[in-house]
Amino acid sequence: MLGPMRSTDGKKRIVMLGAGFGGLAFCRAVDTSRAEVVLIDRQNHHTFQPLLYQVATAGLSVPDIAHPVRSIF
Repeated sequence: MLGPMRSTDGKKRIVMLGAGFGGLAFCRAVDTSRAEVVLIDRQNHHTFQPLLYQVATAGLSVPDIAHPVRSIF
């Protein structure tokens, strides 16, 4: 069960499920002075999937297309 829907300083709390393209774009667009954003994802990293074929063919290494979610923010 989640805690209260307001943070300790009275801001609204928004829970975002998933750190895909949409989730990351939403979290970056939210005005953090008015709301607290909690991002929940099963993985600790975001993978740029359109370049997975280049990793498979040894054109790129995995760190070139996968970044920790915390470093994005």
